[in-house]
Amino acid sequence: MRVLIRVAYDGTDFAGWQKQPGRRTVEGELLKALGELFPNQKSILDDRGGASAEGRKGTSARNIGSDPKKAGDHAEASEKQDSNLDASIELIGGSRTDAGVHSYGNPAVFDVETRMPAERIAPALNVRLPEDIRVMSSIAVAEDFHPHHVKSRKTYEYRIRVARTLFPTDRYYFHTVHVPLNVEQMQKAADCLVGKHDFTSFSSVHAQVKSRVRTIYELSVSREIRYLPGNGPASGMKAGDHQKSGGVPELQEMDVRIRVTGDGFLYNMVRIIAGTLIEVGRGAMSSSSVKEILEAKDRSLAGPTAPAKGLFLLGTEFLDFEEDQAAHCE
Repeated sequence: MRVLIRVAYDGTDFAGWQKQPGRRTVEGELLKALGELFPNQKSILDDRGGASAEGRKGTSARNIGSDPKKAGDHAEASEKQDSNLDASIELIGGSRTDAGVHSYGNPAVFDVETRMPAERIAPALNVRLPEDIRVMSSIAVAEDFHPHHVKSRKTYEYRIRVARTLFPTDRYYFHTVHVPLNVEQMQKAADCLVGKHDFTSFSSVHAQVKSRVRTIYELSVSREIRYLPGNGPASGMKAGDHQKSGGVPELQEMDVRIRVTGDGFLYNMVRIIAGTLIEVGRGAMSSSSVKEILEAKDRSLAGPTAPAKGLFLLGTEFLDFEEDQAAHCE
């Protein structure tokens, strides 16, 4: 039976999706749980190519190895994973997310010989998984189904907190910007990237792919004004107001979200798009320059690669999608 699972995880303490000796990874934890649930399985899947791009080998915004406490906490987990790197069950993930990147539903498939109904596999895995990974669903699919060989749409969201000081509880889930962002200009720049293009300027120079042509179906920039805890809209006190009296210029705190849907993404593509749009938002680049950067096919002209911690894989849709490449770039 071939099973499709959707995997959610907090990427903070993982060295990415892909299994790696001596490092704690999402795939490694899943293989460990699968090995416990289904021992003595024969390996069938062996195709590991064609994964999505937002993270094959890159570096994390927060490297576990640089945090002695975290490294100690997970040393035992990494050792246990090493014994499962040659597990008989093969797992093929839809997206090999980078270290520090989070997911609400990364698809993955595996073959297993069992009488257990596919729908019961998710809860059975969850009791064997650490609390920063959850299998949200499990279903049986056709024996020839492969996440890399069917048409799909992937959606990522990049989260930015405009603030002078970030709450400690948010430190692994937002990229902080300490200056105002012009969201309207960011959206104008984003419109220039919608459609089928060569995204060389917005991919890592280390990306090893035959083609850098990808299609972005939707790219939106939204904002939400933040209010202090206990001081909602009725109070009229927005985040940042408390800093006026200290002689510090007011900074209107807000959350800015960049959401992008496409047929696939090059290595670091979403994070480079986010870094470029941030540059536009703070006035370091013009919105009209983004079209020129795209056409130049030169990575050095685009903005910096935004940190991994602000990136979330929202999900992957498997479907026959009629492309709408209409873009409105001014």
